[in-house]
Amino acid sequence: MTKAFNRAVCAGIAAAILGCTAAPAFSETLFKIVTVKDEIFVGLNDAEMAQLGNDAGALAKSIASKGSVSLWQYAVKKAANGDLQQAPLQKIGVLANASLRVEPYKTPLKVLPHEVEKVDSGQTPPAEGQEPQKEATSEPVKCVTDDATFAQDGKKNVFRVALKNTCAQPQRCKVNVYVVGSTGPIKGSTTLTIPGAAAGQYSQKTWDMKVVQFGGSANMSRDCKAI
Repeated sequence: MTKAFNRAVCAGIAAAILGCTAAPAFSETLFKIVTVKDEIFVGLNDAEMAQLGNDAGALAKSIASKGSVSLWQYAVKKAANGDLQQAPLQKIGVLANASLRVEPYKTPLKVLPHEVEKVDSGQTPPAEGQEPQKEATSEPVKCVTDDATFAQDGKKNVFRVALKNTCAQPQRCKVNVYVVGSTGPIKGSTTLTIPGAAAGQYSQKTWDMKVVQFGGSANMSRDCKAI
């Protein structure tokens, strides 16, 4: 009786341990992108790694083939308890012609996944049986995509930002651009209002910021809200 009981207890403990170790966890991989101006650190989750590449070389090839990609920039921040941690800072556009190389980056600090950063806004979770409230001003995840690159408008050199909206609800986007070339830095900002789109289609707004030369290092960020 005692042996049978002990075997049952051990089996239960083993099943509990297996159940705990099988639980999925958030994963974030950091990379250092060296540009002609400076170094930036970006984080990719498992889904982004599967889409853009599983190592620094594959990520560099994705940036080169696509011309530009949108990634989450990471920076060191202090947690509430005073500990330092790597946390998402902002979403930026990384340009192929401004990126010199991509390197893997290892840090001893805790790395926060950017999905959790976006969701964890300090709001109280809804009570059981209640539907979570929707934020009227937050950007739907799949609504707005961006494409930023150097271009020429006639004889003028420009840095072109194109935003596409695939949702029915219009979007208002604040865009900030910082370009550095051999003649010095240029920065600019604008607000684009993108109309809603029919199902299966998209609407687009484009902004050209005048620059002195064709090419250089560029950082672009945007903040879009449904209206």
